[in-house]
Amino acid sequence: MNRVRKKRLGFTLIELVVVIIILSILAVIAIPRFLDLSKDAQMAEVKNTAGSFASAISLARTVWISHGASGPLDDIPVYNHNKYGSLDFNKAGWPVQHFIGAHEQFPSLNYAADCVSLWQAMFANNSPSVSGKTNTDYLAQYIPTGQCKYHYNRQPNYYIYYNSNNGKVDYNIE
Repeated sequence: MNRVRKKRLGFTLIELVVVIIILSILAVIAIPRFLDLSKDAQMAEVKNTAGSFASAISLARTVWISHGASGPLDDIPVYNHNKYGSLDFNKAGWPVQHFIGAHEQFPSLNYAADCVSLWQAMFANNSPSVSGKTNTDYLAQYIPTGQCKYHYNRQPNYYIYYNSNNGKVDYNIE
């Protein structure tokens, strides 16, 4: 009549199977969400860069207003008091380029090189990088008349748009 109590060590087979099934279901639901984080990060990067660019454009416009807000201006110091922080403004008062030296009576956004120079002036440390080539974060494209598209190289259908005719900065992440 001596009953020996057995200690239970571990799980039963049924308990293990149930746990494995539950973990499998969770993995099927959760893994795709984690894998899609890089796309979300790229979307956020383009949104944030567009916001920074729009803020820099607005600040530059404020400088144009402080200079009397009348017509085109050439080589106006905006971000520091040397030639590297100066911008050219079109007749509507929006920044259009950052070229030093040759005076233009009516500065305007005419080429992809103007788009690149404007971007580099807005982001003084050249980060994120831009060029007319593909080895940078953004690829500059000129759109007639007076507009730029900055295509994000990791997702070329993502871009930042700038219209120097009205100062509009927008982005596309679709």
